[in-house]
Amino acid sequence: MYLPIIGSNRKREIDVLLTSYIAGYPVQIAFECKNYKSTVGAPKIDEFVGKLKDVGIPHQHGIYVSVNGYTKGAIERAKKEGIRTLILTGLTEDRLSVELQAAFQAVVYLLPVVGAEVEAQVAHTEFPGQMMVFYDQSGNTCGTVLDLIWERWQEGHPPSSIGEHRYKLEIPSGWHQVVDGEANLVKGITAIVQVQGLVITIPGQSSHHLLVDAKDQKVERFGTSVSFDTSKSKYRVRTFTSEDELNKFIEDQPEDVKLTMGRIRVPRVRYGPLFWPPSKRVAGVLSGLTEDYITGKITELRTEDLAGIEGNDLSVAWEPIWSGYPTTDSQEPV
Repeated sequence: MYLPIIGSNRKREIDVLLTSYIAGYPVQIAFECKNYKSTVGAPKIDEFVGKLKDVGIPHQHGIYVSVNGYTKGAIERAKKEGIRTLILTGLTEDRLSVELQAAFQAVVYLLPVVGAEVEAQVAHTEFPGQMMVFYDQSGNTCGTVLDLIWERWQEGHPPSSIGEHRYKLEIPSGWHQVVDGEANLVKGITAIVQVQGLVITIPGQSSHHLLVDAKDQKVERFGTSVSFDTSKSKYRVRTFTSEDELNKFIEDQPEDVKLTMGRIRVPRVRYGPLFWPPSKRVAGVLSGLTEDYITGKITELRTEDLAGIEGNDLSVAWEPIWSGYPTTDSQEPV
C-alpha cells in the first residue's frame, strides 16, 4: 500500500502495513519484504530507514523480512535504528513458490472381532451356536452372547487399544438358555475380543514457514499448512492386530508430515464373517438361509455360505440395525 510523504504530495510504497490501536491512538508497523537472490546489505536497510522517516513511522516500528539473510553490516545497521531483521524460510530454491513436502494421514477404525467361552452344565448341544442364544421367562428369544459383547463395546469396553481383550460378561436377570427343551444354568461367560486396527491412508502435501531472527537465529513465528487428497471414493484398508504393528507402519512411512486421526470405533462387532447386530438386509439373507435349513434345502449353515453377505466395504457396519431384532431388555426395538 502507499502512504503519503510528510509535507509532500508524493507517496511511498509500504509492502505490508499493520495498524492497531492503543488507548485509542493508531499504531502502525511497517514490513519491508524482499525476495532477493543475495543477502540484504546495509544500503537496503538505509533505504528502509529513509522510507519510514518519509511517512512518519518510527524506526522501532519497522520490520525487514528477507529470504536469503543479511550481511553483518546490515544487521548492525538495523540494530542501531531499532529495526527487526527476520529471515523467511520455506520457499523453493528459485524462491518462486512454496516448497512442498509429502504428507501422510492415517485414519484408524477399531473393529472388535469377537468370540466367547460359555461355561454351562451340559455335556452336548443340539446344534452349533445353541449356547449363544438366551430366552426370557416366556420362552421368547431375548438376546445372544453377541448382544452382551456389543453392548459393552458401545459403552467403551474394551478400550480403544488394538490387541486381544478378555473379560467376564454379566448375564441379565431372567435370561436363560434352553438345551433339550429344558432351561440351562450358565455358570459364566468370558468374552474374547480381538480389537483390530483398520487403517486407510490418504496422501497429501505440506508446506512450512519460519520467521527467524537474523541476530540470534531464534524462531519468532512458524506456520504449517497441510492438504490431503480426499477425492477418492474408496481406499485400501490395512489390518493391524497390535499397537506395535501400527506404530511401526506409521514410523516407516517416508513422508515428512504424519498425521493420525482420532480412533473411530466401528459401531458393530464382528462375529465370523458377519457384523452384529444384523442390519435389515443381512437379517433377510439369514432368514432365507435358516428357512432353507429347516425345510431341508441345505443340510448345514456353513461359514463360507455367509462370507459374501457383508462384502468388503467397511461402510456396511454403519447400516441401520434391523428394527425387528430383540434387544437385551427384550422390550424396545433397536
